[in-house]
Amino acid sequence: MPHWFLSGLSGVLAGEACRRAGLGDLPPSVLGRTGIAFGTSKPVLTPWFEPPFVDWEGHLDDWDEEQRAIVYRLSGPAEEIARRRGFQGPAVAPSAACATGLVSIIRGAELIRDGACDLVVAGSADSSLHPAYLAAYRRMGVLAPASDDPAFSCRPFDARRSGFAVGEGAAALILEDIDRARDRGATILAEILGAGLTSDNDSLVEVDPTGQSLARALHDALRRSGVRPQEIDAASLHGTGTRLNDLCETNALKAALGEHARRVSCFSLKGSIGHLMGAAGSVETATLIQAMQHGIVPPTVNLEQPDPDCDLDYTPGQARTRSIDMAVKLSLGFGGTCAALVIRRPVN
Repeated sequence: MPHWFLSGLSGVLAGEACRRAGLGDLPPSVLGRTGIAFGTSKPVLTPWFEPPFVDWEGHLDDWDEEQRAIVYRLSGPAEEIARRRGFQGPAVAPSAACATGLVSIIRGAELIRDGACDLVVAGSADSSLHPAYLAAYRRMGVLAPASDDPAFSCRPFDARRSGFAVGEGAAALILEDIDRARDRGATILAEILGAGLTSDNDSLVEVDPTGQSLARALHDALRRSGVRPQEIDAASLHGTGTRLNDLCETNALKAALGEHARRVSCFSLKGSIGHLMGAAGSVETATLIQAMQHGIVPPTVNLEQPDPDCDLDYTPGQARTRSIDMAVKLSLGFGGTCAALVIRRPVN
């Protein structure tokens, strides 16, 4: 999809998120303290960015001013949300490759924690279904074979896993100080307790299979949250279906949670919706919150032949009912970003 459409979609999503959060027309005093932390991992390439190359100036002449202004800016979606909603607080556009969505949520929570904002629209959007990007992922060796049926090509934590399938998507969440939310009678879906960010400098593309950097991020998130490993019920994993990523996450959970890691209900959504790249972390966090609300652990689709080295509970094949009071979300990004978030179901 072209960048101007992605930005417009982000603006619509933000409006729907505000509506569901019970936020109507906000007074100027609130607009001035409403921020945005909404990222995307890379520029969206239009269909024209394909051989044979065309006259760019000729095409740009056909675009209106808004299309020309935002076509390649990573901050385009964040700016569109601010323009549509009239928000006047900080507007940041994190870009952390495949960890962009989760990093955006963490950054939004920091804006509230630090007193810069009362409200924040946090999330991400991404579009990667373009021949140039698909070719790059193919050269990197992270895509499932092109001959595979797309519905079955991504097999997180399966012994036969060979890469991911690319998807597109977006999600927007409303973050707010919990006391302020309670005072206005908002329906609180989840509470962010703490986060951790580290860097895995093993490679620009591959992750360290020992999971040491990711384990540090999860350990930091637990420490800052004041949560013991034994309190974690579920984990939404990055789960790309690549050889090293799935092993990295498995080892990171064991290192950070100890023996309790085997009692955590883990899952990856990428077998069912594909890898949304920069949008993955926000969409997967929103899904985790819904899982907590309904007491249902989503399944890891296409996990049929367990890898002996990936020996945790990944909820293979079918959803499962379980009360989820405390959960973690993990994300990793090309280039080494490791992110972890601890959330809990609201305490009345």
